Amino acid sequence: MVAYKLINSPTPFRLRGTELNCPIRVSSSSSFSLDLPDGMGGGNGQKAKMAREKNLEKQKAAGKGSQLKTNEKAMSIQCKVCMQAFMCTTSEVKCREHAEAKHPKSDVYACFPHLKK
Repeated sequence: MVAYKLINSPTPFRLRGTELNCPIRVSSSSSFSLDLPDGMGGGNGQKAKMAREKNLEKQKAAGKGSQLKTNEKAMSIQCKVCMQAFMCTTSEVKCREHAEAKHPKSDVYACFPHLKK
């Protein structure tokens, strides 16, 4: 068993850029260890936790979340007869299907004038 002597340093000890105000234990063979406070490890668990927190902050900063507002803005095609909105990526086939199913008496171009182009 190695006997340790506690040294309370008046100046804080620095470990990887972090100041540690903790006692240093020195053995008679000149090896030393630190009495680190709880949560001051440097293992893989600590690194993973820090990485998760960092990624969470990045996601919050990027504004990732619901896409409902973006989808609402994309509803730019509108049937002129019933005013139903369609996404801007809606194909001509889908527009024709809507016109034939919902407005059989109206012309396809009366519902969707942008198809005349």
